[in-house]
Formats: sequence, C-alpha cells, structure tokens
Amino acid sequence: MIDPDRIQSVEHSKMAGLQAADAVASSVHYAVKINMYKETEPAYLQHLKQTIYRHKAEYLGYGVKVWPGALGELKIKAPEAENLEGL
Repeated sequence: MIDPDRIQSVEHSKMAGLQAADAVASSVHYAVKINMYKETEPAYLQHLKQTIYRHKAEYLGYGVKVWPGALGELKIKAPEAENLEGL
C-alpha cells in the first residue's frame, strides 16, 4: 500500500537511478495523456512491455500502479487510460 505521507520529491541529480525512473514515468505519462492534437502515444508502452515487472503475469499493482484508485475508476474520468490495458 502506498502511504501518501511518505511520498517526497527529490531532484533527479541528487539520487542515482532517478533519471531512469523519470524516463519510464514520462513514457507512461505520454501514453495516456492526450496532447494538443487529441492523441496519445501508446508506442512508448510497447517499448517497455518486455521489462515491466509482473507478478503471476499481472502488471497492474506491481510494475504499474494507478494512484489514487484503480484503472477502472481512472478510465471513467480518462478513457485514454485504456492504453495501459495493452501491456
């Protein structure tokens, strides 16, 4: 479970590995965020598909966490989040 009180912001130059985490996070972001042309870029997820952590073939809640709530709830507000289902 994610404790919101323990989440903190750290400049990526101050902690090793944050550049890689930023690259992955921004790839997921652009896969579900609608740009000014009303498009998303799910191809980023396809590049990450083989390396996303899974537990018993399940990636949601393990390698990809939707917060707050669940993917079903998010899709009601943001249908473009369906791009996450293609992993």
